[in-house]
Amino acid sequence: MFDNTNPYKVFCRYYAAFFDGKGRPQEVEISEDVFHAFGEFKKEAKKQQNFDERHREYFDLSEEEIANRSAPTQRSIEEVICEKELAGAVKEAVDNLTDVQRRRLLLYFRYDLTYEQIAEVENCSHPAIIKSVNAAIKKLKSFF
Repeated sequence: MFDNTNPYKVFCRYYAAFFDGKGRPQEVEISEDVFHAFGEFKKEAKKQQNFDERHREYFDLSEEEIANRSAPTQRSIEEVICEKELAGAVKEAVDNLTDVQRRRLLLYFRYDLTYEQIAEVENCSHPAIIKSVNAAIKKLKSFF
């Protein structure tokens, strides 16, 4: 290990620190294999803890609460009718937009594209997209 160019020898030692039964801190030298086994044990323990947290059943729920959570909620006939009427009104309002406005509005809100990305797809300027989307929103607001 020693040669004329490097007179130093590096040692790597592994220690385990813990508190003994009387609460006094202790430190012991351990082998490299034991050190790595402790590391693996810590990883497995953390993995198990994460698994337990993800799959923990919360037992402080009553039987009624558990049943309510498992059964799908029933909507009233009024809610269903209102929802369908609103969907029809929105469709009618969107149908009143120009093709360009409809397409740009869809790209912006449905597909979460930025104005710059839409301008690149549409092969036009960034301000033109902003103006078109804002005009479409204004038209929809005036419809309602």
